[in-house]
Amino acid sequence: MNNNHTIQNQKGSALFEIVVAMAILVLVLTSMIITLTYARYKCIMNYHDRVAILKADAELQKIRYLYDTTNRFGSLSPVSFQIKDSKNAKPINCIITFSPETHSDNSVGLGVVYTTITATVKWEEHRSIIKPKIFSGKKRVKILREDYYSDGSGA
Repeated sequence: MNNNHTIQNQKGSALFEIVVAMAILVLVLTSMIITLTYARYKCIMNYHDRVAILKADAELQKIRYLYDTTNRFGSLSPVSFQIKDSKNAKPINCIITFSPETHSDNSVGLGVVYTTITATVKWEEHRSIIKPKIFSGKKRVKILREDYYSDGSGA
């Protein structure tokens, strides 16, 4: 009789264990999906940053080459380009603007004059269903700077 009482107490416990196991599985899978979605989003943002920085650096290197060969900066007009992270993705329009400034540095020596050119890359991320709203449509800016010292030869 004691054995029959034990079986009566365990009725429905298997179903309860299955429901609890499924709830835990749903929580784990949901957290994994959220984590993977966020990781993918951050990878795309890092890719956009890398492309923007490399493009701005390439433009600064062109200016550096022109300055080294002719001692002139040439045209510092804005440069437009697009970032496309996959073949089906909508391209992101970016613009690089250049701003030169002349400085005088007396800490190195009297009359040391140099010019800095700041390249500012700006773009806006596209809105997406997958991306969280707080990250969508975010305006992004990357700034690079190059210093140009004159050797005083005037060449």
